[in-house]
Formats: sequence, structure tokens, C-alpha cells
Amino acid sequence: MICRKFDPHKDITAAHRIWEETGWLELGSEESLELALEACGVWAAELAGEVECLVLTAPGTMRYLLQELPFTSVCAVVTGRAGRKQGLATFLTAQAVAEAALEGAKVVGLGMFEEGFYNRLGFGTGSYEHIIRFSPSRLITTVEYRPPKRLTVADYKEIHACRLERLKQHGCCSIFSPELTKAHMLEYKNGFGLGYYDGPEGDLSHHAWFSIEGPVEGGSYRVEWLSYQNWQQFLELLSVIQSLGDEVATISLVEPPGIQFQNFVHKPFMGRRISLSGNAEYQIEAHANWQMRLTDLPGCLEKTQLNGTEVHFNCKLNDPIEEYLDHNQKWRGIGGDYILTLGPRSGAKPGSDPKLPTLTASVDAFTRLWLGVLSASALSATRCLHGPPDLLSKLDAFYLPAPHPDWVI
Repeated sequence: MICRKFDPHKDITAAHRIWEETGWLELGSEESLELALEACGVWAAELAGEVECLVLTAPGTMRYLLQELPFTSVCAVVTGRAGRKQGLATFLTAQAVAEAALEGAKVVGLGMFEEGFYNRLGFGTGSYEHIIRFSPSRLITTVEYRPPKRLTVADYKEIHACRLERLKQHGCCSIFSPELTKAHMLEYKNGFGLGYYDGPEGDLSHHAWFSIEGPVEGGSYRVEWLSYQNWQQFLELLSVIQSLGDEVATISLVEPPGIQFQNFVHKPFMGRRISLSGNAEYQIEAHANWQMRLTDLPGCLEKTQLNGTEVHFNCKLNDPIEEYLDHNQKWRGIGGDYILTLGPRSGAKPGSDPKLPTLTASVDAFTRLWLGVLSASALSATRCLHGPPDLLSKLDAFYLPAPHPDWVI
């Protein structure tokens, strides 16, 4: 196996082949793929002289409470049919994570195809995302309807800028490249946007981007993302969604961070009973489909400010990614012995203090603890985190809101 950077002139045909073999490339979506390849850092793995695996990454930021941390998204990991079960995806993703860490990313995230695969590289599963399907006619709105402006792919730069300025909650991620926003817009069938230019310079302030599943009339729409800077703008976007109710049977969306969307649907349980087992059933599903891992423990804890009494402890951190890294790789993971402080002023330094209690954890479990996905006591049941009961109880006292990327990572 040869691992190297992607050559857009030599490897573009192989990229198309791999995307086609995995079913990710449909007729007419070639531009989306080529935009993504241009916008991302791309790693390639050769097997028997053929490129059989690609990993795409893109830099951005992640909100941790009130702080912004350098973040890298692993946007795609894709392997051709002749390269399966050879460890290409694991090895190549490990190299991409190491490269991101060397370039300054403190956290790396990705969308997973299945639980367990990326855990071997230290990635921990994130919070559940709620997918809501409802009739737009049943939305409760309190804002008077204003006709929105129509948005198309040609407006991608304004749309991307609007997304970067959106209201961010804990765990929210933003990717820097506007071309990746354009690539995602081109992926969605019959995509369109509706929004308002209420910014101080007449710029786009809030909008929604939709895709259509099935027939345009009477079909199902999906909100691919909502972007707003305050809750009043959010309510106005709800009125836009409600305005589609005369024509659209159902709309689905990922629940925005910080709210319970059910509060904005009239008689949600009645609606579900009426639609039960129909073609347009109203429902709420939950999926934990993203993962993250720390790549710089001292750098992340330096930005961690938690309410409560400081807790000091040793941490024995196991990072499995080291097994998959080339021996010449400068970044070798973050495993080792640390003295940690969590509280209003947090920190990490190498070493061990025999007077302090010791927490033993894998990087995936510690990342989940740091993000607030699960408590220390709950993670101890996963057999990936261990510590004295008194230490676990003290760590449980730190409360963090559930993290949500609010972006396809």
C-alpha cells in the first residue's frame, strides 16, 4: 500500500470510479464531487498500482461552550471494491487525523457509517440527533409572515457566510470552505432556499435550504439546514416552513440545537396517531451518527471553563490510533500519563502524582466526557473509562449541554 496526497490530474478518474462503486455518485452530481475534491485536503491510498481509497478533510471551528476551537472534519472516507478489507480506510484516516493535528486542529470529527469502526482511531460517539417529520400545516408560529427571497446555488457564497454567522450552541461546527457548502447544495435533489436579507449591510441574515423527495407537489421536503442569528429569526423561518403546508405533505429536519421542536407542532401526538403507518407518518427518530476525538489534550483543556469546584486527578489515556500511524509520523496520538485539572480553570500537563486519584480512559471515552455526551459514571459502564467512585461522582457534577455539530461533518 502507498499512502500519498491526491493528484487531481492523475487521480480524478479513479475518484469517479470509487464514488460510482460505492453508489455515492449519481448522474448529474459530478460537479459536486469535483468541488469537494478541490476544496478539501485529500489523501489517497494505492493498492497494486491503483488508487482504491480516498479520505477528504476540511478545516473549520468547533464551539466549546463559549470558546471556538480549531477543528477538522473528515468529510469522506471512501474505498473502491477492489480495496475492501485491506485496512486502507483505517490507515489512511489515521494519516489524515495526524496531518490535521500537525496543522493545528485540536478536535477532529466525522460522520460514521456504523458504530465501532472509527473507535479504533480514538473517535467517540456523539449525542443523539432528533429527526422530526411533521406536517408544515401543523406548525405553531407567532411571527407574522413576510414573503422570503428565493435562493439558488448561485447564491452559495452569501449562504455560506450566513451559515458561519449563525447562532451557535455547544458543539456547533463550521467548515471554512464556501465551495463545500456549494458542493452540498448540488448534492440535494431539487434543492432551493428561502431567506431574508436583514443584515446591517443588506446581507443575508437567516435562511433555510430545502431538498425534495418524490414529487414536487404533495411530496416530502427536507430542511437540510436552518441558519439564523437569534430566536426571532428562527420563528420567522418557521412561518416560511408553515407557508408550504398547502402543497407539501411532510417536512423533515434535524432538530436545531437548544430547543424541543415538538413545542412548535400543534398536537404532535394526535398528528402521529392519525398518520400512523401511512406514507407520510409524522414521527421523531433519534440517531447518533457523528463522532469526534481530541488531538491536543492540553490545548483543549486550556479553553475549558466549567462551573463548579476544581477537580485534580491523574489520567492514564490510551490512544489506539498510534497502532495505525506510520513510524515516521511526527504526531503519535495523545496517549500517556497526565495530571489534569477540570473546573473554572482547567489544564493538562504530562506526569503523575501519587497523591491524586487516577482515571484510566480511552481517547474516545474521554472525548465523550469532555464534550458532555455522557457522564463519567455512565462511561464507566462502557469499560472504556475507570476510576474511583468518589472521583467519578466529582466529575459527574460538571454539567454540559448536549453537543450538536449543526453541520454535516
